[in-house]
Amino acid sequence: MALDTPTLLSVNSHNPLAPTPGPLSLFTRDQLILGMPPAEAKAHKIGRLTLKGVGVTLATLGKVPFISINMKLGENNKVYGGVLDFSNCVSFAALISRALTNMVDDYLAPLGEAEKSLVRSKNSKSLDHLILISSVALGILSQVPFAYLAYVYNAKSLLMPLAIFASDSWYPVYSTNLSLRNLSERRNFSIFEKDLAKYRNNLIKFVKESRFSLITDEEHREAYLLGLQRIRSFENPDNQSAEYMTLLSTRNIDPLAEPPPYCKFLEKVITGVGAVATASNFFIIGFLGFKGMELIWPNPFAEAIMAILTVGANAYLNGTSIPNMAVSLFTMITSSLRGLYQPTVADQLAPKLAFALKSLSMIMASLSYGPSVQISRDYFEGAFSTYLEVSLSLATILLVASALLDLSDEITENYIIHTGSEEEQQLLQLHHQMIRFSKVLKKSPLLALARFLKILPRGLFDKLNQTIDLSRGQLNEYIRQQLDKDTQPLLQELV
Repeated sequence: MALDTPTLLSVNSHNPLAPTPGPLSLFTRDQLILGMPPAEAKAHKIGRLTLKGVGVTLATLGKVPFISINMKLGENNKVYGGVLDFSNCVSFAALISRALTNMVDDYLAPLGEAEKSLVRSKNSKSLDHLILISSVALGILSQVPFAYLAYVYNAKSLLMPLAIFASDSWYPVYSTNLSLRNLSERRNFSIFEKDLAKYRNNLIKFVKESRFSLITDEEHREAYLLGLQRIRSFENPDNQSAEYMTLLSTRNIDPLAEPPPYCKFLEKVITGVGAVATASNFFIIGFLGFKGMELIWPNPFAEAIMAILTVGANAYLNGTSIPNMAVSLFTMITSSLRGLYQPTVADQLAPKLAFALKSLSMIMASLSYGPSVQISRDYFEGAFSTYLEVSLSLATILLVASALLDLSDEITENYIIHTGSEEEQQLLQLHHQMIRFSKVLKKSPLLALARFLKILPRGLFDKLNQTIDLSRGQLNEYIRQQLDKDTQPLLQELV
């Protein structure tokens, strides 16, 4: 049976046989109950923000090489070409900037001690360094097809391909990094561990529903804030966490009803459409990688290798973002029609600004298809060219829409931070705490999760356990097996 290695010392230094609070309980106490922000040195913060600023600036300036291809599609209509150019450049600048900021946060964002133990890599440092170096190398290499486009559509200027390598590599670097990290941390799980993973999903869904309730239900929010004041005085983090989860569960808003059968069927159809668009995206990236290498080194073997590498470097993010965004947009539309749409915190606190920015984002995403259409026309003919025009345009729209919608929410939230009332800023802080909680739950080792489930209130434990049938006895046995592995060497030293 493959088992997770504990990530925190699991024995008490005064009494080696007494277990300390689990890392998720410590995280809940520090981040959610006490609201203690992770410490960050001033120099570290300046460096982190500077790296983001420089990267976003380069990502924006790096769109210059694509002006010509958008203007070519506009032909004699400069207004149309200009609109296509603006939409495409802003959309992809947002996409690359999001990848850059996410990767910087993955490696440099400040974390509390308990959070570090929960989200840090399970690999050795040498393997993590190898993954980072490989990600950077493959990510830069995968820009060959886009450098090729910049070269061909800009009068064969060498400056334009260099701009692509300097500005646009973040996206494939981040995609490759995520893919390699996921592959390196894969484990063979036992049946019980698979059930634990299913329970994790139920718990994350519960936190999401609770977050929506706290934002929209004033009565639940007031009870939650009063409860926080009470449980801050508790001494034991496990007891604090158990009471905290009780606070989340005392909500008045029922979970979302299951969608009707026809919605589930249509969702599968939409998923299929997203998959087709993704396949076209992979095809054109591979094709352009092939053509780019043909220009550098006309060797069939080298051209095929480059095609594979360019697709592989972008596969993780493109392969998840495009179909997921198709389903998200479908769900947003159908839930709105059924009166069940769950607004974001930005929608709640600044509805007019949020609506305006999201509308503008979707308009720009819908007009970001310029290069997709022009490339399809220049390199292919007949029905296949038409198919690529449609499917690549759809893939592009879905790929950039997520980044643009996230950007609109960030702008609205920053507006609230600087101009909102104290209550609005408190709601925003609460929203981000719940988001962070979900992310930590998703990344936590199974042992840490099992220790946290053990302290859940019985009513909540049983509610989340209805479709899985985990027992507390199984949790205790699993925890004991894991802790025995970690404490035995320490106990031997103490004796």
